[in-house]
Amino acid sequence: EAFKPLGVYLKCFQSTLAGGSRRAFTVMLVNDHAHTVAGRVALTVETPEGNVLARCDGAFAMAGYGDASVELTLAIPRRTGPHILKATARANGEEDIAATVSRRRVELTPLT
Repeated sequence: EAFKPLGVYLKCFQSTLAGGSRRAFTVMLVNDHAHTVAGRVALTVETPEGNVLARCDGAFAMAGYGDASVELTLAIPRRTGPHILKATARANGEEDIAATVSRRRVELTPLT
């Protein structure tokens, strides 16, 4: 998905997250369209099968050929084991602009 005109990058380098904690994440976006693009970016924690366990979202707006960052705070589920942390950006009212996804494989660990 790196070459889509609506780009999204989940800035997270940790391979483990503490289940039951709250954590702030930065989602970086880029707009390779000549016109302004606005929409919402969702951040989820999912099981490997794709079941959503936690979700938060926020709005974004970018001028043509612009970029933006969105700070989102997510309650990490009180679970353990392998999960997917996923950021999904969708443009408002732009049927020709597909949603773009950035994923990270993470291990949820007990809160200490």
